[in-house]
Amino acid sequence: MDAETAGRFIQEAVPDLHVETVVFEGEGDFCRAYTVNDTWMFRLAHNNEATRSLQCETAVLPQLAPTLPLPIPRIEYSGFIGRNRLAFVGYRKIPGEVLAPAALAALDDATQERCARDLGGFLQQLHAFPAEQARQAGVVDSEYPFSRTESGISEGTAAEQYAQALAQLAQYAQVDAATRAYCARLVDDLLAPQPAGALPPALVHGDLSAEHVLSDPATRQITGVIDFTDVLITDPLLDVMYLYANYGPAFVARLLPHYHAGDAAAILARVRLLYAWYTALRLLWALDHDYAPGIELRGRQLAELRGQ
Repeated sequence: MDAETAGRFIQEAVPDLHVETVVFEGEGDFCRAYTVNDTWMFRLAHNNEATRSLQCETAVLPQLAPTLPLPIPRIEYSGFIGRNRLAFVGYRKIPGEVLAPAALAALDDATQERCARDLGGFLQQLHAFPAEQARQAGVVDSEYPFSRTESGISEGTAAEQYAQALAQLAQYAQVDAATRAYCARLVDDLLAPQPAGALPPALVHGDLSAEHVLSDPATRQITGVIDFTDVLITDPLLDVMYLYANYGPAFVARLLPHYHAGDAAAILARVRLLYAWYTALRLLWALDHDYAPGIELRGRQLAELRGQ
């Protein structure tokens, strides 16, 4: 959908908003995003699963936003557009630019510490949000942290879904015996009973990658967190894992004292397991799509992880 068409749909759906300018900002698996009048962000679903996700955001974010120490989208407009009645949401843009990994790494020590403190406090409050309240808003439970897929939330127990992914990996000749054995050990470790005091399932952002963390380009102070399309109730360390994957282990080690008072070493060990399995899933995606650069990259990363 081009910007002009999107603007026409938005104007019809929100008649009290005089649409003057519309700029296409990009799209993901579920939504296309447009800036309207330089002030508003509108996200338009492009399939039925995206509609379900946006309806969930519309229900949970107004309850969640007041509890968090960093800004998140505060939805002011929502509804359905087009012949297929797909959902949309609109909210005032959160200022800032994506806090890219290279930009974070270039910051001085004190500024990195501030970013770690702010994100750690954000995650602490996000994961403390009452799970039952999130369920009533339509957020789904899944004991398998990686159940969110391009087509929706996959079903089955964690053991079933780990086993399915292992079987799929084993079908490819590019996955050697050492890698298959390593992935099987990862699954055994991830499914092993967690020690007393382990974090219970919680509401998670679900895709806390660098592109969803905004900061002031002048001060590099974090200005907000966006895109809650993948919210889920699952292992809360999934969110920490995404920060680990994007910003690295040193930054996560800084963050953990601001996130949880428990055993930091145990938390970091589980985050590493989740990251290794996440890498295996990225390899599987590349194999399924015959994406040679991804196969080479993820295979190399798994070999490095196996050797650690």
